Amino acid sequence: MTKIIYLLFIFLLSVHSKVDLKGFEVFEIDISIPSASIQLVPNFQFAFKIVCNPTTGYDWFIENQEEIRSSPILTIFNLKENNSGEYEQKENPKRMTGVGGFSYFKFRTNSSGKEIVKLVYKKTWEDKPIKVIKVTLDVISMKDSL
Repeated sequence: MTKIIYLLFIFLLSVHSKVDLKGFEVFEIDISIPSASIQLVPNFQFAFKIVCNPTTGYDWFIENQEEIRSSPILTIFNLKENNSGEYEQKENPKRMTGVGGFSYFKFRTNSSGKEIVKLVYKKTWEDKPIKVIKVTLDVISMKDSL
């Protein structure tokens, strides 16, 4: 019984923890738009912030994580084993259950080029997402823009 209470405490602690975004520029992704483009420079740290509610079973995942991990253009920092990001619950002073929050995906640009990040909103046990957002990252160095 003590072990179960301890595990529940650890779970609640992790759910309510704040995502460390120190040194990261945060881009909030609009889930009503299926695609977006962002122009960046090399050696730039940034994060995507996207609204979600994992208590419904749905979460955001990076579908093309293998391409991103092998890309010389982009590095991802906080991808979990199931390809989801870090979750942070919205403020909840009444301590209600089922309150949504945000998923965060942290990146760093490494070199010039284009990369697409494909975000999908789905249940882990289902193949088909209910929402897909493609974000094109155009990384240009200052000398390339002259």
